Amino acid sequence: MSYRTVLFGGVALAALVAGSGAAVSQQGEYNWTGARIGANLGVGMSSTFSYDTITPMEIGGLGQESVVGGLFAGFDYEVSPDIVLGFETGLQVFNGEASISALTYADDYEFRSFGAAYAGVRLGVEVAPLTLAYGRFSYAAIHAQTSTVTFAPQEDYLSGYQVAAGIETAVMRDVILRAEGTYTQAVDALEINDGATEYTPSHVGATIGASYRFGGEGGDLRVGAGPERLWTGVYVGALAGAMGSGTVNGNRELEVPIGGEGPVSTIDPTFGAYLGANLQIGEQWVAGLEGEVVKYEASYDYVLDDSQDFASSDHQGQVSLRYGYLANPDTLIFARAGYGLMYMNPDPLFAGLGTAPGYVQTLSAGMGIETMITENALLRAEGLYNSTIDEYRFTDSGGGGDPYFAKPTSVEARVGAAFLF
Repeated sequence: MSYRTVLFGGVALAALVAGSGAAVSQQGEYNWTGARIGANLGVGMSSTFSYDTITPMEIGGLGQESVVGGLFAGFDYEVSPDIVLGFETGLQVFNGEASISALTYADDYEFRSFGAAYAGVRLGVEVAPLTLAYGRFSYAAIHAQTSTVTFAPQEDYLSGYQVAAGIETAVMRDVILRAEGTYTQAVDALEINDGATEYTPSHVGATIGASYRFGGEGGDLRVGAGPERLWTGVYVGALAGAMGSGTVNGNRELEVPIGGEGPVSTIDPTFGAYLGANLQIGEQWVAGLEGEVVKYEASYDYVLDDSQDFASSDHQGQVSLRYGYLANPDTLIFARAGYGLMYMNPDPLFAGLGTAPGYVQTLSAGMGIETMITENALLRAEGLYNSTIDEYRFTDSGGGGDPYFAKPTSVEARVGAAFLF
């Protein structure tokens, strides 16, 4: 099991532990027991780790960002007023393509993964009367396909796993909304060219979903009631999650990409802190301003050589506007948009004399769910898409001009906990 799996599982567990410690007994006001079906939609980033078994050589993690969607079904059982055990199965669709050759110039691909089917168990804690924080671990069958540009095209489903962390909230008696982050990793590899090359796909996704519950028991939903807690105030918090990073690498003089759309780095853990202020407008709307700094390690590989990074980035900061709707007095469904700066490090092979690391401007957009566990404790799950506005340019090895550039994008799935003053 990779450290990324441990990290994402740890984030999910931390959310549950935090919720368990902060939640007060709700005397079964809302019973989560029942079967359910649902759908979700969001964004994700695919990464395909390639390995040359003959050299041997790590070819690199290549892929792209894409829209993510899926269907799911399951059954939950409330074992106590605050603890929920469940089973869930589903289908998650994402279109990840990769090429390790100049064929990317023609927007062709050598490897593709359409998505994964999964089935597994989940554990949830009722952190507020109508809100559940949960973690999930599932077996996954991950689609893998090679195209006709290879010597021996193949298609198969690879065994792997999917871990997830999220927050659910009941907005009607049998209608539940969720914000969820997932990390999907193949354990098996797809072998082509008589085993000369192996492909191992992975994916990080951030989605918003809705489900309908069948046969659920009644409870005090309190939707439409006046707020019991005030969301206005200043807050400070910490976040953790996973991020997939990609870039378009290019040569300005030749006006062609270097390696096409991508390459994409491996999917990496993120850590950060945020500070913000909320203003509650009436009974059901909340506006806010938030600033954050996030730490990570993203490398943008050069095609055909994982040991050569075209560029890298290790931190970014941004300021965002948030606007949300109180689906119930304790839970906020919000959207956000922001402006920020991303720190870039060019690789010495491409960066000539006089080239220095620097910042590029970014824009971001995202959605999430935040719940008020106590009058001062907030817990959230959210997804975020970041894209640079301008290119990071650096000179060639001869020290003249600025022919090379990198223009990164990223997809983040993360959870956060904050203290409201």
